[in-house]
Amino acid sequence: MGVYTSIWDGSIWATEGGRIKINWASAPFIATYTDFNLVGCTIAGSTTVQSCQSSTFAAPGIALQTLSPHMINQLMWVKKYHVHYNYCTDKKRFQVPPTECTLNIL
Repeated sequence: MGVYTSIWDGSIWATEGGRIKINWASAPFIATYTDFNLVGCTIAGSTTVQSCQSSTFAAPGIALQTLSPHMINQLMWVKKYHVHYNYCTDKKRFQVPPTECTLNIL
């Protein structure tokens, strides 16, 4: 697991065909991470998401691993009003969605 940040010109393909304009006046675009430590459960072979939920890497208890109905509504609102591009739904670029998209259930 890792974190990768990239800033690129997605004016056409990541902005609903150019409908949503990039505000270049906000440049330079800078992202920083400080004291970031990532620990996780690898899903490979016969390992499943469910087995990772009971691993030492998971937050303890189902309440910390599950979204409440209110949290799901909040996430859906953010997706509706703020997500402009999701490669999991980009049928032009990916006729077969990448495997991680099967976990994208909301």
